[in-house]
Amino acid sequence: MATRKPAKAPATKAGAAKKIAATKAGAAKKIAATKAGATKKTAAKKAGATKKTAAKKAGATKKSATRKKVAAKSATATERNIMYICRSCVWTEANREIDGKRQGKFLLDAVNELVDNKPLPKTVDLRGVFCLNGCKNPCNVSFRARDKFSLRFSHLTPEHAADVVAVAEAYAGSADGDLADSEIPGALQGKVSVRTPPTPLPRRG
Repeated sequence: MATRKPAKAPATKAGAAKKIAATKAGAAKKIAATKAGATKKTAAKKAGATKKTAAKKAGATKKSATRKKVAAKSATATERNIMYICRSCVWTEANREIDGKRQGKFLLDAVNELVDNKPLPKTVDLRGVFCLNGCKNPCNVSFRARDKFSLRFSHLTPEHAADVVAVAEAYAGSADGDLADSEIPGALQGKVSVRTPPTPLPRRG
């Protein structure tokens, strides 16, 4: 009897199975690679968005800080220092007026004449008023500004006009208005009758 050759079918099936498995593995790798690429792109987009957001916030913070600095400088530049001269201060109780004018009006006129020739600093305003509550010690001149000490000088005369202008300039250039004796003309030293500190800021919390 003739000997039969072994069937080749199992080998063919095994090869086909390997090819299918290889194809599946390749497809799985491609899918995994695609997912990984998509994940990287998403992460990159998120990182880019985060950087942009951080940059915008930093830019906004810088702009805000710059605006605050400009506002602070502007406020400092426009802060008003007021010089008040009492125009109703008398010469004496017995001789209240000369030529129909009180001593305070003479002092005010003398200061105005000086500042007409040499203007006061731009941050100083001159005002003539009718009382600074120093009636027993004429003449009276007061200096006031926001967040500064308030000063009042008493026992002045029209001859002190130049010294009054000098104090106005020193007061305007002072950070707190609390002028030391060295900043006050000699003729006016010892004539400070009121030195009031600024109103404290309200406490928070």
